[in-house]
Amino acid sequence: MDNPPVAKYKLTIEFTGNSHEELETEILYYQNGGYLLDSDYHKRDQFDVLGGRKTTRLEHTNPEMTPERYDEELQAWSANRREH
Repeated sequence: MDNPPVAKYKLTIEFTGNSHEELETEILYYQNGGYLLDSDYHKRDQFDVLGGRKTTRLEHTNPEMTPERYDEELQAWSANRREH
């Protein structure tokens, strides 16, 4: 196994701003409920949200993956890398 397992979701976030303060404000907003709004309180499995200073995309990269299976595959991949 050369590559790590593929997770169920991939979240990409891009923040833009004209100052560190603007970036920090956007990050804090996202941390304090922005994801819930973007995902419609976890009802949406995929989304693209474009805002003035923030763009988010949630992709469904591996619909069959479960948290348990991912942990097992990740541990096996990591052990294999340590051995070689």
